[in-house]
Amino acid sequence: MNRILLLVLIIAFSTSYGFGQVIPIHDIQYTQDPSGNSPYSGQTVSTGGIVTAINYTGQSLRYFIADRDGGLWSGIFVYDTQDRHVAAGDSVSFQAEVQESNTQTRLRNIVSGTFAVVPGSGSVPPVLTTCAEVVEATEGVLIELQNVVVTVIGTGQFTVTDGTGQVSVGNGWSYAYVPMLGDTLRFVRGIVTSASYVFTLNPRGDADFSFTGNRPPLISNVQNSPITPTELQSDTVSAAITDEQGVQSATIYYRFSTSGDLLPRPMYDNGQNGDVAAGDGRWTGVVPAGPARGTCYYYITATDS
Repeated sequence: MNRILLLVLIIAFSTSYGFGQVIPIHDIQYTQDPSGNSPYSGQTVSTGGIVTAINYTGQSLRYFIADRDGGLWSGIFVYDTQDRHVAAGDSVSFQAEVQESNTQTRLRNIVSGTFAVVPGSGSVPPVLTTCAEVVEATEGVLIELQNVVVTVIGTGQFTVTDGTGQVSVGNGWSYAYVPMLGDTLRFVRGIVTSASYVFTLNPRGDADFSFTGNRPPLISNVQNSPITPTELQSDTVSAAITDEQGVQSATIYYRFSTSGDLLPRPMYDNGQNGDVAAGDGRWTGVVPAGPARGTCYYYITATDS
């Protein structure tokens, strides 16, 4: 009878492990299991940390916390069941179940009545790392990559490299930065997420980007009017041209054949010379009428200030 009672007590203790002590996020995340699963997976533990990011993918129930001193293995995703109205820098503590979801460790099913928050308790320093080191140890962690170059631009994400490897930069949060091939970033910061063993860096906003040198102007939304001019009509070509230092000039180069020299025509953003509105960032140039049934080939260049 004593042996059976002892066995029952051991089982009861193992299923509620962590209630009597706070388990650091590092200990929850650290694993030598090739699967990346937490050693506490399936258990309910007492834990907590500093909020490093909120509203992941625009949802207030999704946020990240980290051990106060940061470091590898020291960040984790929280998928709450109610809006706690937390902010980055808050200190939170609670009891929750450790779960694995699509290769990402997360805290879920927070025990009712255990959640506590201390607003504005501090910040967590980013972990300085390299592209090659964005692996399991960085999952859920706020990291910083330095001196990276944009090498690939995809749909909703882009790829950077620092020479040691490549990392995808995702859009878990929104930012105004529009990447261009060849952009050099002094640093890019963000939270690392994992899905099917693919690790993605998610900047939390434009403050997580810092540029090295001077970006070239961005030329987009090119239009021409009329779309199909006759041999008696000139054609007005316009484009949105932006640059963080301002655009100094823009030129359209054109020709009416597949070979030969391209002729320059200036573009304007002064409300004159075919331009609609001055200073609106939309530059306009006029290509003269060409031969009947011909095709005009052109490209646009811009110089910043």
